Amino acid sequence: MLAGTGRGSGLTNIHRALAMLLLFAGVLALTPVARAEIISISATAFIQQCPCAASGNLPEVNSGVLVPTDQSNLFAAVDFPVNGQNICSLSLVYQDVNENDTMTARIYRKAFTAGGNPFNNPAVIATVRSASGVNSRVRKATTTAIGSPAIDDLTGFYFVEVSVPTINLNFLGVQIDYRPSCL
Repeated sequence: MLAGTGRGSGLTNIHRALAMLLLFAGVLALTPVARAEIISISATAFIQQCPCAASGNLPEVNSGVLVPTDQSNLFAAVDFPVNGQNICSLSLVYQDVNENDTMTARIYRKAFTAGGNPFNNPAVIATVRSASGVNSRVRKATTTAIGSPAIDDLTGFYFVEVSVPTINLNFLGVQIDYRPSCL
């Protein structure tokens, strides 16, 4: 570069910009990607809790599908393997051959404090419902509307409730997507 003329400064600026771009790309390559983790809970793992239908009929299992024989309230524990992550979505996997009724899945957090009231209500973290219309194929309903997504296993327990109001709503399972960040 010639002193005082400014010649050659364009090439130097290009080299600086290129070096910065390469440095930025290298940092991005080293940054871990927030990988989704999925907890899949088969319908066969859920247990029925009362209040039960007057008939007292229990759901049946057919080829891994839980087939309600009457109104059912089904529950399963959720054991998140990593504390401090975030719940990003809740999905309900089902078959709906009943146009009039809706199956609902909710994930709850039951907080506790040593010495506290054990009967405080659990908090609903997410709710997802089956879609309307009859379809003999497997369907999946998903919500990303999550209240209090941060997982805190140190002072609470998590569980899923699936409410099936009648027959003809067959239940395959639920999936919970969790990760360090939902963005």
